[in-house]
Amino acid sequence: MCARLLSLLITLLCCIGLAACTEPQEKPLRLGTNLWLGYEPFYLARGQDALERGKVRLIEYTTSLPVIDAMRSGLLDAAALTLDESIVLQQQVHDLQVIAVLDFSHGADALLGKPEIASIADLRGKRIGVENLATGGYLLARGLASAGLTHQDVEIVPVSADHHQEALRQPDIAAIVSYQPMLTYLLNGGAHRLFDSSQIPGEIIDVLVVREHAVRKHRSHLPYLLRAWFIGRQHMLTQQTQALAQMQARQQLLPVQLKQTLRELRFPTLEENRRLLGQPSQLQATGRQLQAYLQRAGQLPANPPALPLRFDPSWLPDAPR
Repeated sequence: MCARLLSLLITLLCCIGLAACTEPQEKPLRLGTNLWLGYEPFYLARGQDALERGKVRLIEYTTSLPVIDAMRSGLLDAAALTLDESIVLQQQVHDLQVIAVLDFSHGADALLGKPEIASIADLRGKRIGVENLATGGYLLARGLASAGLTHQDVEIVPVSADHHQEALRQPDIAAIVSYQPMLTYLLNGGAHRLFDSSQIPGEIIDVLVVREHAVRKHRSHLPYLLRAWFIGRQHMLTQQTQALAQMQARQQLLPVQLKQTLRELRFPTLEENRRLLGQPSQLQATGRQLQAYLQRAGQLPANPPALPLRFDPSWLPDAPR
């Protein structure tokens, strides 16, 4: 009897010891995105069972502004943002790093005018709606410069993307800077393109940023997430009919509209990602150009020592899946 009790006690102590040595299960990585067509490969990957909710939790917001706020407050581990938004965010969230280039906008961001606005020159003295002075303000600045104008020649009105249609119906708003899918709704409502990102190729870039704590806590989930991204990208490009049907419900666009909109985006390959993020990074020159604009716009302090954002290609998968 005593021998049996001793044996049970030893077994119990061994189980307790093993439990104490077992590491806690890795929590899901929290990734924030907004409703931008360029981020759809994440959701397509989830639809293909390549992105398990237990490993990565996709959190979608209407626009990029709440994504940025959630990163600031620590509610997210990673986010899909434009490069310029990431540069601004890094001023407050100092441990950011870029681990993937998701897409290049090639017409999916645009300055739209009302029918009576024939050209950018007609915007002098007019009010223009812009969601933020990062991406929207940058595209507006480049568009105005093409006509010899600056921000001082117009009045900028802050308007979030979910209010762009309403804003452009106001008599005192002459134009608006918007992006897909809202762009399609505005064009269908009678607005027309005055300037878009296809005229500044390679300058409006979406990237995946992570915080340093996420790198430490999610060492297995980060490569898993990036593998899933390339699976979703491949599905979108090679199984387009099926992918369009999956995207339709989220984007609220017809398949023909989605197909047209996809032509306004370019999704870099794995090898392009390696070149873009490698050292010296091909993104650094673009980043410095964006940084200079953001300084002039008052979004960054004057004369920071260098582009502070880090580019790290080490989490990219070994080969496309």
